[in-house]
Amino acid sequence: MKSIATALGICFLVLAAPSALAFFTWNGDADNCAWSDPDNWLEEAVPVGTDDAVIAVQGNAWPCLPGNTTIDDVNMGDGADIDVQTHTLTAGQLTINASSTVTISGSTGKVYPTSIVINGGSTVTVVGGKIQTR
Repeated sequence: MKSIATALGICFLVLAAPSALAFFTWNGDADNCAWSDPDNWLEEAVPVGTDDAVIAVQGNAWPCLPGNTTIDDVNMGDGADIDVQTHTLTAGQLTINASSTVTISGSTGKVYPTSIVINGGSTVTVVGGKIQTR
């Protein structure tokens, strides 16, 4: 009987454990702006579609997308910048804080968040591409 109670307790702990959310923080430590370079992230890994990205410090460069990228949420700190170029950034919520800039420099560049929060003093520059909620 004791082993059944112990097994049930272990099952309860496993089922009740909260799932860990992965947050990745841009530090720009590499000698490039590539989102896909693990050296540009504090965690030394590249965030994937279920992760959240925080872009708050520039380091050697602000991030630019070297290809189409899917991420859960993107939170841009005060003064942050990201260049989508000619690629597509698909995200959950995109938060753009004071003095931050989202640049779409290519004619085919796109940003597709499920929602956008633009706080005071932010800039969204679109040159030929588009930003559209999905």
